[in-house]
Amino acid sequence: MAESRTLTLADPAATARLGDAVAQALVTLQPDHFCIYLEGELGAGKTAFARALLEGLGYLGRVPS
Repeated sequence: MAESRTLTLADPAATARLGDAVAQALVTLQPDHFCIYLEGELGAGKTAFARALLEGLGYLGRVPS
């Protein structure tokens, strides 16, 4: 069963740092597959996290919300 975690971050910069940190962990671990579910209210930072994560993985394209 998948684990669930709730994080409260101080600001958008903290969200971006977390996204980049998760990306670096994935690069290091090189999992065969992974799934991250993001849930939250409008403006919670889901898109900011996803953008930072994808940028950290090397994606250069547009990331819509």
